[in-house]
Amino acid sequence: MLDEDAARELVAAVNPAQQPERPGEHWHRQVERTARFAPDAPALRTATRSWTYRQLDEASSRLANELVGRGVHAGELVGLCLERSDLAVVAMLAIAKAGAGYVPVDPSLPAKRRSAVIEASVCATPWRPRRRPATLPQDCDTVLLDADLTVCATGRATARRWRPPTTIPPT
Repeated sequence: MLDEDAARELVAAVNPAQQPERPGEHWHRQVERTARFAPDAPALRTATRSWTYRQLDEASSRLANELVGRGVHAGELVGLCLERSDLAVVAMLAIAKAGAGYVPVDPSLPAKRRSAVIEASVCATPWRPRRRPATLPQDCDTVLLDADLTVCATGRATARRWRPPTTIPPT
């Protein structure tokens, strides 16, 4: 059996990994920091659209503001029912900025399954307007997204400015 000093030496010899110089940063903070230092750098490209870090940060902040205005709080779950797209990335970033987590809901699921997933986890669900399924839980607050994020231009929640949450739950 090793004494305490020998055990520490053995652990240090076998596990020489250095601690990071600064603590880990949430991914939405990394996007915000990059938007400050390189705002016009390309952040996201699809077949139909390109986003700079500034555009991605501003769009996700507007959507985060909308979510907070609808009552989404840190630590809550938000259903995300979008196909893989640039808008899905914007929505994920916005949900993270609001301090919440997202539950991916596959839009191709049968309506009953989709509804069950949403009922089990949702306080707000971003959807594309053209793809909104007919069966949603009655008390589900739905954020309809389009390519221009016009939901954020309606003024519904613009009086309440988005601010980073004071506490972020552990991941």
